[in-house]
Amino acid sequence: MGNGTLYWISIHLIAFYLHKKEQRTGDQMDIVSTVTAASHIANSQVVWSILCICLVVYVFWNSNKREERLLKNLETLTEAQGEQATAMQGISRSLTSLEGRMDRMEKHTYKNKEKDDE
Repeated sequence: MGNGTLYWISIHLIAFYLHKKEQRTGDQMDIVSTVTAASHIANSQVVWSILCICLVVYVFWNSNKREERLLKNLETLTEAQGEQATAMQGISRSLTSLEGRMDRMEKHTYKNKEKDDE
């Protein structure tokens, strides 16, 4: 969407709003006057400034919520990584113990084999 498209959409929305307001209040304005008033409102720097400020506030508010979700996710992942590290340490100890047993078995087997060869 180009800037012109957004401009015309905003004019139509403002015109629709003004038309509905006229229906509620009972004032009768022709469509040309409504579109002209909408065009003046859409061209107003104040309206666009307010919309830009609202957009900035909205973006900051959503980015703050997003950052909170990311930090919560990071904490969860950190806890899971800590659990994995603990599990890996347990596996490492088990492998070290198993390696020690295998070394002792090899020494015992070779020692007995040498005795049998003599």
